[in-house]
Amino acid sequence: MDNETAQNIRKSLTADCTKCFGLCCTALNIVASSDFPINKPAGTPKVQND
Repeated sequence: MDNETAQNIRKSLTADCTKCFGLCCTALNIVASSDFPINKPAGTPKVQND
């Protein structure tokens, strides 16, 4: 895969908590971004605001 294709794919990826299975919301360390409003340490469940 060339760099331009990879960049286009990354730009199209966004978080969608309405389709969440829970693993990433608990297992992973997540840093606040435009798609995720808070910092969340690994092993801590994400607070659902839906």
